[in-house]
Amino acid sequence: MSRISDFDEKDSRAEAKFETMVAQRISRPTLLVSGVSENRSANPRETELTRRLVGRVLQVANDSWNVVVSWAEKDGVDGVLAHLDDADAVVVLGGPDIAPEHYQGTSPYPHEDSHYPVSDNAQLALVRTSIERDIPIMGICRGLQVMNVALGGSLIQHLDSGGHMNPRLLESFSFARHEVTFDSSVALGAALREASGSDRATIHSAHHQAIGTLADSLVVAARSDDGIIEAIQHRSAAAVAVQWHPEDPDADDTILRALLVYLGQGCCMCMSNSRMLAVA
Repeated sequence: MSRISDFDEKDSRAEAKFETMVAQRISRPTLLVSGVSENRSANPRETELTRRLVGRVLQVANDSWNVVVSWAEKDGVDGVLAHLDDADAVVVLGGPDIAPEHYQGTSPYPHEDSHYPVSDNAQLALVRTSIERDIPIMGICRGLQVMNVALGGSLIQHLDSGGHMNPRLLESFSFARHEVTFDSSVALGAALREASGSDRATIHSAHHQAIGTLADSLVVAARSDDGIIEAIQHRSAAAVAVQWHPEDPDADDTILRALLVYLGQGCCMCMSNSRMLAVA
């Protein structure tokens, strides 16, 4: 891959101008945060949980990003992609199960709940279009599953082990906790290892589904002790995801901050690559 520094000396002044522009923009790039629905349940506890998780992302991201929140069930495919036009990077948040027809699953399945077809279609399109446009994207929980399904993977429809989900989550807002192991041979795994200071970390979890068949364009960056895929990275695009909830307000924000920094680094790379294509 070419780098900015590979250009001729005659382009140095234009290059310096571009570097200044990048520095100014990257100081406050626009982050599109995509959730399913602000109020997707009659249960006020579920609405409050959504508010808490989104609030934590905003609290941490507002230090470095201009944040725009989009609710996929309200905005639909066209609205979400319109927001993407103005975004430098994307985060796809957690939420309900993806409808099984998107990954050749079956229905009914254990603990199947309501599906949100508008959100499914919007967020699947968001992942695919972000990758097509070289816009860095990160998935959290459902966001990881959306990324895998969007790229051709499948899901385990229900985990028999209860270690990944606290059945009383809505009563206590207390997530299940377990350890994951990072694969330092993968860039995301190495970044998370560096942030946590260890090959292993205790994470906050709330999911009953997981990646079944991994999409061909993805690699595994972390696993839990029972073999569940906990973090993924695209082989060539700036796309990463984690199965757990680094945005839980009760969790240390170290990993969430590291993920946002990683997303920002992808932002810099993609903007630089766009500049190089424009002058080629």
